[in-house]
Amino acid sequence: MSELQVLPRAFEVLKTLASQTGLTDLVGGPDAFEQGVHELQQGCLPLIAELLGAESRSVDLSDAVFLPDSYPHLTRFHGSIHDVCVMECPALLLPWVKKLLGLRLPNEVKDVRRIIAEVAIHGSNQPQRIMAQLLLFEVLCINQRAELLRQGVKLEKLGGRRQDIEVIAQVELEAAIKLEPYGDTLLKEEDPLENVIMVAFRRLDFHIDLLREELHSIRDDIAADNIEKRHELLDFMEKLMPDEALIRPA
Repeated sequence: MSELQVLPRAFEVLKTLASQTGLTDLVGGPDAFEQGVHELQQGCLPLIAELLGAESRSVDLSDAVFLPDSYPHLTRFHGSIHDVCVMECPALLLPWVKKLLGLRLPNEVKDVRRIIAEVAIHGSNQPQRIMAQLLLFEVLCINQRAELLRQGVKLEKLGGRRQDIEVIAQVELEAAIKLEPYGDTLLKEEDPLENVIMVAFRRLDFHIDLLREELHSIRDDIAADNIEKRHELLDFMEKLMPDEALIRPA
């Protein structure tokens, strides 16, 4: 397992994809792209420091990414990914996005996906392991948001919370890490990440169904309560004289 190479390999894959899809030219050429990659690499250092702090305090990622006072770099990182997932795509980027979606993933991407899973589950180097776990967590969040967009579902409208996605990602991350038979089984698959994502989808679908049932139940309760109040009002009005049985505006 080349766990010490997880971040360098990830950045190499990013460069490959940028070159194949034309992103390098879109951001201003090779020099501008390299500068951007350098800034991303530098940004990993404070991220790792905050991840180490959260782990030492037993703070879940699903909580840490919403605690800007304690983990400013982590919340900014997660928030930026969320913004990219939900923002409207600028017209300038549309051709690039279409090309990216139609691109067959190179073998390097598959290799990095496997390395991320291996390091996140069984990594012995702590900084690399927690960074791989963050990447796995973000992959699960991104794919869930994409699935919600595909279904045209907004959790908040069903009575859910935005952070429900993060909670599901946390549950699946912990299952892969802490349930040894499950983690080992995942790593036997050709693409462990794909299998974790599919399990998260099933949990997300179950959560959506549960929210819909609860919302339907609440609406039924409200409707029943309104009917009962209307019956009480009609019963009261029947006891009044005809000229008193009027509902006047307040």
